Amino acid sequence: SKQVVPQKKEKDQVIRYFISYAHDDEIDQKKLCKLLKQRLDSYNGYHFKAWDDSEILTGENWRDQISNALSCCQFGLLLVSPAFLASKFIKENELPIFVGGDLRDPTKQRKAIPVALLHLSENLDLKGLQNKQIFYYRHGKVQKSFNECKTRTDQIAFSDKLFDQIAEIVKKANRGGL
Repeated sequence: SKQVVPQKKEKDQVIRYFISYAHDDEIDQKKLCKLLKQRLDSYNGYHFKAWDDSEILTGENWRDQISNALSCCQFGLLLVSPAFLASKFIKENELPIFVGGDLRDPTKQRKAIPVALLHLSENLDLKGLQNKQIFYYRHGKVQKSFNECKTRTDQIAFSDKLFDQIAEIVKKANRGGL
């Protein structure tokens, strides 16, 4: 059977977002982003356009491509893990764009949506994210990173709850104009 993809209307508001992650976490990044994309693609009235470094073509200046994507995005989906926090490139080039962001004013720093991709020990230096609410999947009193969601059901629930959070952030930003 052929999969039906919802058609976006011309008037749908385009929301560009930058996916920041450590390459060591690529397997979990791909799983989560695939699930999240399915939800964002069906969000009525909006057209979400993700950017990650897989869009850089051979021979292109990768620093220029990343810089351009950062300057065009409205928020960063920060897939936080120990490897993410240990990355010198993320610390020096990506995090400064997102820490302290304002989704309503694209000339200012961008809005950060930090997501616990892997378990984050309380002893880690969060590189400026310590004042940000980091998204975890909460089920009762238990909170889990995406990687700690071992069943497909929990991974889907994680992406559903994350989608709900992103939808609320977009709605809140739009009250003041996105």
